[in-house]
Amino acid sequence: MEDADNIQLALWMEGYEQIKAISLGMDLILLSPLEGDGIRRAYEGNKKWWERWFSTVKPWRPDILPNGRRIWVRLFGVPLHIWGWDGFNSLIWRFGRLLNLDPETSNQTRFDVARAQVAITQWEMVD
Repeated sequence: MEDADNIQLALWMEGYEQIKAISLGMDLILLSPLEGDGIRRAYEGNKKWWERWFSTVKPWRPDILPNGRRIWVRLFGVPLHIWGWDGFNSLIWRFGRLLNLDPETSNQTRFDVARAQVAITQWEMVD
């Protein structure tokens, strides 16, 4: 989500207010025009700028899928002696990559549940 927000801000700063950036997963951003072929015209008018932000720009198709997704998980019963980034990373590495901890978890203001943002590559439910 953060990437889409950064790209949206860059689009606005470049004058592309008519284009909306939406995160589709870990490595994909959907650019949605408010009018017709606005993205194609913008891209053709300033390719160098677009190539700084995107590895490729191509029309969306149903078969284009991201390589993974970001999810938030709640962890219950975590022992206090492993509470912290390294401890949570040692729990999470088995199914994904630790990206972020919520403020209550990182500030250690709540110990009954930890919340972590994780990058995963599978699409099945994580439980």
